[in-house]
Amino acid sequence: MRSTTRRHRIRILWAALHACLLLAVTYLAWNIPMDLDDGGFLLKLYSTSRAAVARPDTLPDDLLLVNTCYDHTFVPVYKNAMEIGQTSITDRRKLLTLLQEMARTNDYRYVVCDIRFDGQLTTETDSALFSLLSRMPRCCVPWSTAMTSFPEKLVPVTGVSEYSTHFLSSDFLKYQYLTGNGESVALRMAGETDSVSINRWGPLYFMGWKLCINAHIVDIETNVNSEDAGILHLGSDLMDIVEVGAGEMFRDRIIIIGDFFLNDVHNTVAGCVSGPMIIYNAYKALVAKRNVPAWWVWLLVLFAYYLLTLATLCHFEPHDLLRMLWLRDKPLLNLLFDWMGFQVLFTLIALIVYITAGLYIDAWVCAAYFTVFDKLYLNNASRKNK
Repeated sequence: MRSTTRRHRIRILWAALHACLLLAVTYLAWNIPMDLDDGGFLLKLYSTSRAAVARPDTLPDDLLLVNTCYDHTFVPVYKNAMEIGQTSITDRRKLLTLLQEMARTNDYRYVVCDIRFDGQLTTETDSALFSLLSRMPRCCVPWSTAMTSFPEKLVPVTGVSEYSTHFLSSDFLKYQYLTGNGESVALRMAGETDSVSINRWGPLYFMGWKLCINAHIVDIETNVNSEDAGILHLGSDLMDIVEVGAGEMFRDRIIIIGDFFLNDVHNTVAGCVSGPMIIYNAYKALVAKRNVPAWWVWLLVLFAYYLLTLATLCHFEPHDLLRMLWLRDKPLLNLLFDWMGFQVLFTLIALIVYITAGLYIDAWVCAAYFTVFDKLYLNNASRKNK
């Protein structure tokens, strides 16, 4: 009797330790900027069903969007000091005029100038434009590793703009706030507007004293799909601003300048979303601290891991309640049914955690791991009993 009780206690202890280890691994997986399984498909179904019953998106009063996708100019492209053609870039003269008006009023909350400033593509306006941007307070210019070069004057006001994807597809899912190349645009915005910061200690990330997620799934709550959504256009609306004046147009507003419809559009679980809107939604999630998991999220995931580990240690398999006699002599079918049982369970847990906390557990990875763990433990136990 004592021996049975002791074995039972050892199993409980090992199950708890194993669950804690898996929870730590899950946290590390949450901070990987790429999704490990095809969770994007599941989240896409949820986002589609939610959008079907939601009211049309409207822009917040504190947000002003300036569209640049129709205002371009041609500049020469050089290779080995020889002109090999021309390419189209955002009209930097118009952009300079707009920024000068913003700098004159200086009553905006924040400015994101999401324009690709490749150092190899130059215009006569660049010197004045870059000097103004480098001096403007509460301003950020995105930079990515895809750029061949970048103007040195803009380095002090840059933020990283990278959109990681699923490793088997090109759909954007997670936004990484603190990257190996520095702070992202969203993190820099949150730091300058709301004093939000993320600190890294080894593999752990903290906001204040709370453990947080650095590569967070961005929930697209604000988006623009129509040019009639109340946005400004750099060319057509610029003349009115210059002639009449901005008035209170910029007062206490976040101003995002970029391409919202043509060349900077990304596939996400919420459909096509422009890069500037991804930045804005990531910023709003960071300010709202949605990347800080609640205590019950940790307990839910830990409890699920603990129960499944304990079930394996007690020689219980997921399909035991529905076991059929003809399955006993078919190990491959047993394995398939085990995996399906784990997959359904972790899919439900993943949906609950995503809907309530904005985090996603890689259900396929968890199901595969527990299937292998279950079989290895049972095979090892059967060999010892022989």
